[in-house]
Amino acid sequence: PLPPLCRPVVAASSPMAEPPFQPFKDEDPFAETNPFADPSVTSVTSQAHDIEEYSPPARQGGAGEPTGTAGPKETVKETGKEKGKEKVKEKGKSKVAPASSDTTATTDESTERIKQLETRIAELEAREKELDRREKEVKKLERMIPPEAIKDWPPCYPIAHNNITKDIPSEKRTMVRIAYYLWLHTVICLVWNVVCIVAMWVSKGGSKWGGLFALALVYCLLGTPLAWSIWYKPLYKAGMRGKSRHYMNFLLSFGFHFLFCVLMVLGLSETASAGIIMMIDAFTENPTVGLFVLVAACAWGMNVCIGAFLWKYARDKWKREGLNDTQMAAVATAFV
Repeated sequence: PLPPLCRPVVAASSPMAEPPFQPFKDEDPFAETNPFADPSVTSVTSQAHDIEEYSPPARQGGAGEPTGTAGPKETVKETGKEKGKEKVKEKGKSKVAPASSDTTATTDESTERIKQLETRIAELEAREKELDRREKEVKKLERMIPPEAIKDWPPCYPIAHNNITKDIPSEKRTMVRIAYYLWLHTVICLVWNVVCIVAMWVSKGGSKWGGLFALALVYCLLGTPLAWSIWYKPLYKAGMRGKSRHYMNFLLSFGFHFLFCVLMVLGLSETASAGIIMMIDAFTENPTVGLFVLVAACAWGMNVCIGAFLWKYARDKWKREGLNDTQMAAVATAFV
């Protein structure tokens, strides 16, 4: 007999042979299975006609493709694409939203700043108008205030007004300046007259010279402001305004000043005047005191000469400005 491996295989149909072992009898592993037969796919396929929006329009009616509803694979793909697009849009909106909010905030800030600047500009314009209005009011008040009310002389301690360059026209400044220098010269003469009387008192002694010293001191203390107000200021106003009454006031009052200076040149001892007569008396006893009185006599003589020139100069200036004969006669009568 042959070994077991060499024994011939007995056909299955042979009634005498045993049926062979078939491990895949019930299930064929090589059989082709339909993947779309799965219940999860068939459930979607059966509902494909209810979701037509998922079928791609480009494939409907195309060549080699059946028209109608799309297949289950295409429907699932289209659904995924639409959901992806929606997610991308939502993400894009979420990213763009903050930028738009920032832009809105920036625009609001810019608008607010512009409003603040406009308000500030309006306030500045209102202030400028107010300042212009006040400046005009101040100028109006300055025009209403007379120049004599502004005190600017002397510069160290202003107690009066005296500004020849600003107040007096150029054609009359010479006349007013001569009057001003003559007033200063008069003050110097009065002070030096007191010094001479004191020197005579020390040289001769006696109670008489004490009384003369008091009289000379009165001349000095009263003569200075009186000369300023009685004859210098009227001529100052005449030069500034050119009115006839100021010229008349000057000519009349300066006539008294001229007579006073002539009296001081004579030097009568009873009048406390350091002039020619007192000079002669001083040289006979004390030449040094005589020199003091000589200087005073010369100063008073110079004052008389300048005063005469100024009186004639002011009279001619007034005449050239329209002084009539009647007014001149009144001035001459009052002076004589």
